[in-house]
Amino acid sequence: METLLGHADWGGGMGSGGSSSKKSVPGEQSDFVGETFAGERALMRELAGVCAGLEVAAAGREEAVALLAEIKRLELALAGAKLAVIGHVERVEAAEAQEAREAKARGMGPDVIAGKKTRGEERTIHDTLTKEGKQCRAETTREIRKARALDVFPLFGKVIREGRLSSDYVMALESGVHKSQIGQVQEDEAWFLEQALGESVDEFRKTIKVWLVTHHPERAVDSARRQARHEKFSVFPDGDGYRLAGWLGAMNGT
Repeated sequence: METLLGHADWGGGMGSGGSSSKKSVPGEQSDFVGETFAGERALMRELAGVCAGLEVAAAGREEAVALLAEIKRLELALAGAKLAVIGHVERVEAAEAQEAREAKARGMGPDVIAGKKTRGEERTIHDTLTKEGKQCRAETTREIRKARALDVFPLFGKVIREGRLSSDYVMALESGVHKSQIGQVQEDEAWFLEQALGESVDEFRKTIKVWLVTHHPERAVDSARRQARHEKFSVFPDGDGYRLAGWLGAMNGT
């Protein structure tokens, strides 16, 4: 049966025990990198081909919206897996770098261990993400920061890895508190996670601010004062309506 995907049956080779012929996908890497994730990588290449073949113009609105919802859920799961892998590679690279420094200190010759590559000619995970993601280095830095935040807040990391929350929640938590408060936030992480699972990201940001007011009123007051100094909001007549302009902090803007 023809679908929006333009395939009569694309799921047979994606389940356990199934087999499918390898398809050529733009950007596919053919170099040998080991068999640990061979099946998963093949599945992802097949899914990339499915996405490239979507016949969006043939869809009605309800069909398209339903598909969009599934894509967003898939994005959550993929983003969680991506951040977990980034975190793992960073830890491996850090261990290798430490090993190389120790070897060099013992006079064991050239620092060859630090030259191990993550893929192709890239020397670090930062290079790999920038090249394979076709993205700017600033975006790569943001991805790595998100992965590190999952190590700081492992309960959030587990739920994000499961595709139940986006990384926006943990970044709201990481950026919403001072470094000196991280330890206390970690102690209360289960409570924060419970709130996050029932709130939108914007609501969760307000929850963080309420927590700050309760536990660190002096910092909350300082933060509110800083935001108030930058708040500007104006309403201008514009034809039959009004034009809004300016900026409000999280407490007043949501």
